Amino acid sequence: MHYVHDPNDPHSLSDDTVLSICEDRRGTLWVGTELGGLNRFNRQPKTFAVYTHDPDDPSSLSHDGVVAMAEDRRGRLWVGTTAGLNMYDRTTGTFVRYTEKDFFPSVWIHGLVADDAGSLWLSTNAGLSRLDPYYSRPTLRNFDASDGLQSNAFNTGAYFKSESGEIFFGGVNGFNAFYPEQIKTNTNSPPLVITAFKKLNRTVRTDITEPEEIELSYKDNFISFEFASLDFTAPEKNQYTYQLEGFDQNWVYAGTRRYQSYTNLKGGDYVFRVKGSNNDEVWNAEGLAVHIKVKPPVWEMWWFRIIAGLLLIGGLFVGYRLRIRNIEVRTRELEALVEERTYEIERRRQVAEGLREILVILNSDRSLKESLDYIVSQAALLTGTAKVIVFQRDEEGGISIVASNSEGQKDNLTGECLFVILSSARRPSAARSSE
Repeated sequence: MHYVHDPNDPHSLSDDTVLSICEDRRGTLWVGTELGGLNRFNRQPKTFAVYTHDPDDPSSLSHDGVVAMAEDRRGRLWVGTTAGLNMYDRTTGTFVRYTEKDFFPSVWIHGLVADDAGSLWLSTNAGLSRLDPYYSRPTLRNFDASDGLQSNAFNTGAYFKSESGEIFFGGVNGFNAFYPEQIKTNTNSPPLVITAFKKLNRTVRTDITEPEEIELSYKDNFISFEFASLDFTAPEKNQYTYQLEGFDQNWVYAGTRRYQSYTNLKGGDYVFRVKGSNNDEVWNAEGLAVHIKVKPPVWEMWWFRIIAGLLLIGGLFVGYRLRIRNIEVRTRELEALVEERTYEIERRRQVAEGLREILVILNSDRSLKESLDYIVSQAALLTGTAKVIVFQRDEEGGISIVASNSEGQKDNLTGECLFVILSSARRPSAARSSE
C-alpha cells in the first residue's frame, strides 16, 4: 500500500517527506513529516488525522517539522520537532510545548529516546539532554563534548535503544553509546565564597566572610563582586544567581558568569546575596550574603534635607514679605501721588472759581472797599496765607492800609503774610513775608 499526500483529500498524508514513524502501545501509528506536521494513521478506514502548528493556538504543535517521537513508560507520546519538544494529551487532543531557550540549550531536536526509568534523552544541536518529566516543571540535565560526547552536533534520525536498554546517538564525529543508569548525578551542594571585592576594578578584599559588613563612601561609584561554587567536577558548568537587596527587585540568573558589578549606589543599607550550583544544577539554596553600607553625601543626610527645607521655606517667606512690603510702599507712593494731584486739581479749580468771582465783583456796583476786601479774602484763600494786607503809598511816601482779610488784627503780623502796596506813581508791587 502506498500512502501519499492528496491536496484534494484532507484525510490523506499531510506531506510526502516522512522523517519519523512511531507505533504506541495501543497500536496507533504516528507519522512525522518534514513540513506537514504530525499524522495519526487510522487503520480503518485507512485515513489520517493531521496535527499542525497554529501560531494563534499555544496548545497546537510547536512546529510542522516532526523529526523524532517516543512513548514513555506512562504511555505519553513525546514529539520532537525542529522548534522544541511536545507532549501529546490524548484526552484533549492538544499539545504541551517545551520550547523555552532557557530550558533547552537548543530547540532543534534530532533524536528522542525514552529509557527504561522513564527519562527522555534528546539529541540536539547543542549536545545531549536528559529530561525527567515527572514533576510540575520537568528537570533537565545537559551534556556536551566536555562530558565525552563525540561532538555537540548530532544528526537527525541517528538514535536507537537496544533491548538491553543501551542507547545510541550518532553525530558528526561518530556516535555515543551508554546505559542511562550508569550516568550518575552529582548531588553535592557546593559551598560558596566571595573570591574578590573590587572598587573601580581594583581588588580591595579577598577574604570576605559572613556576617561581615562592607562600608563604602558615595564616591565608590563602581563596585563588583567575584564569586565561585566550590565544586570542581566540571567547574565551567557551575551556575549562579544573585540579588542585591535594596537595588535588584528580583533574583537575577547569571548562568555560568561568576561576577557582578554595580554603579552609583545611593546611600543606604544593602545585602548582596548569591546562590550557586554544581555542574548538575544541584543548588546551594542557602547561598551567601554580604552586607553593604553606603555612607551618603552630606546633601542626602536627613538633617541636611530638613535644614535645606527650612531654609527654603524661610527664604520663600522672606521673599513673600519683601514682596508685600514693596507692594505696600508702592501703594503708599501711588496714594500720595494721587492725593497730591487731586489737591493740585482742586486748588486750580478754586483759583479759577475765585478769579471768576473777582471778575463778577469788579463788574458789580459794590464800593471799592467792599470789592478790595472780597479780593483780599479770595487772595488769602487762593495763596494759603494767613493775612493779606493791601497798603497804599501816597506821593509823599506815606503808607496806609487800604484793605485786609483780618479786620481788627492789623497790628498782629505774625505768621505768613501777603502784602500788596499800591502807589499812585508806580505799578503795584507785592511782597510776601513770614515771621
